[in-house]
Amino acid sequence: MDGMYNGLLKILDDCLIHKERRKLNSYTGEQDKITSGPRRKDDLSEEDQDEIVNEIINYYQEGNRDYIVYGLSGLLFKRGISLDSCKRVVRRLCENSNDSEINNRILTLSNTYEKGTSNQEIEGSSSLSKTFVAIIGEEKAREIMNHLLTILNRYGNPVLNQLSDDIRR
Repeated sequence: MDGMYNGLLKILDDCLIHKERRKLNSYTGEQDKITSGPRRKDDLSEEDQDEIVNEIINYYQEGNRDYIVYGLSGLLFKRGISLDSCKRVVRRLCENSNDSEINNRILTLSNTYEKGTSNQEIEGSSSLSKTFVAIIGEEKAREIMNHLLTILNRYGNPVLNQLSDDIRR
């Protein structure tokens, strides 16, 4: 069974968080520290960026914009999408909707990625879903979220992406 375990670890390597433990150093008094290993980030294709923007743009209205960017940022971070790709999506949303607060949207995005990178808790699909439910209702929000998740499932680990969100979490 050790061979199977090692084989599974090798297959699932890109979706596991690697932890490095340092023992208590009696000379310095340093305590154990756990650090997450680097996580691979994917770039969205131009087509997928357009598809995401087109899915969201009709609901990207004043009063909801910050909530949408906040939820979308968390979702894209948790799905392993690069910060640069996420910035391009947010810029397109802002440009296509004449959003004058593009700098605030990019700041929201950057803060979300920074929190996620430092292993702080961030919102994601649940926040974005709640925003869509408030705007257009539960059924249409579910359709939009399913479409966004279908796009994002093209990236990352194909084995992990086959699992439902509850199991993946």
